[in-house]
Amino acid sequence: MLQRLSRQSLTWFGDPDRAALVNVVADFRELAARRTEQTNRNFYAVSLFTALLFPPSLIAGMFGMNVAGLPGLQDGAAFW
Repeated sequence: MLQRLSRQSLTWFGDPDRAALVNVVADFRELAARRTEQTNRNFYAVSLFTALLFPPSLIAGMFGMNVAGLPGLQDGAAFW
């Protein structure tokens, strides 16, 4: 909205106001870029944490299942 306002030529909006608004828009862009980079770093850390914990939790989930009563349990290779 601020960027659109800075582009429009309004009679009540002078050149000094437009220049100040352009500076504000540039500051907002810089803040948004910083926030995006910080979010990307956080997502990277979370994805590494997930990648490290997924295999042990998968194995624990498989060995923690209650398989009593499932067909084919008499076969030694039924689990695999």
